[in-house]
Amino acid sequence: MKNILSYLETFANIVFSIVGALLGLRFVLRLLGANSANDLVSWIYDTSRPLIEPFENIFPTVRVEDGFVFEITTLLAMLVYAIIAALLINFIAGLAPAKKRKKK
Repeated sequence: MKNILSYLETFANIVFSIVGALLGLRFVLRLLGANSANDLVSWIYDTSRPLIEPFENIFPTVRVEDGFVFEITTLLAMLVYAIIAALLINFIAGLAPAKKRKKK
């Protein structure tokens, strides 16, 4: 049982790390005004869109100038997913049986 929980915890860490990295890349690319016609940039935007859709229209998107965008929605999504990840990982860790303490 402990082994399965360990794998679940590792899997959750990997998944939420990928989500965080993808959203972080999206934020930086939008902030720096990356060319969305580029295949890699377009792929990052398309892949991360479903992750930020639940948070759209909560805050306005701030357009600075010349295509630079400060996307508050992405920051909010990163925060919410980080909280969910911490709660889930702590829940999984809590399911593992406590180690027996050595008696002196």
